[in-house]
Amino acid sequence: GPGGGMAGVGIFFQQEPSSGRVYVANIVEGGSADRSGVIRVNDVIVKVDDEDVQGQPLSTLRTLILGKQGSYVVLAFRRVTGTELYYFDVELVRGTPEYFESLKKSQAIHNEKEKLLMQVRQQEQDIQALR
Repeated sequence: GPGGGMAGVGIFFQQEPSSGRVYVANIVEGGSADRSGVIRVNDVIVKVDDEDVQGQPLSTLRTLILGKQGSYVVLAFRRVTGTELYYFDVELVRGTPEYFESLKKSQAIHNEKEKLLMQVRQQEQDIQALR
């Protein structure tokens, strides 16, 4: 079921043969990177946790990024916008879009239960007040 197995962060990377730069080619909808809202196509990855991955093969990157679903990984990117170059870190939860959907569902169920409990407690207080 959800929670088991290995997962990534919902990014497809490509490598430029000439420079060896690894960049974001595609972001999976509903995946971890997409949900973060900060990663863009063409961002260049420079680190996974504290490992420098510049010029490393895609297989190395995959090994570092894949991990237990629900665990965290920090990716560092380099972005060029116009003449500006900057670096940023993103902490992501490893998981498939389905995993995040199931979390959302269980969160919604949890919230419903909390709401019902609150109502029951409120009613109990109201009854107390009537005594």
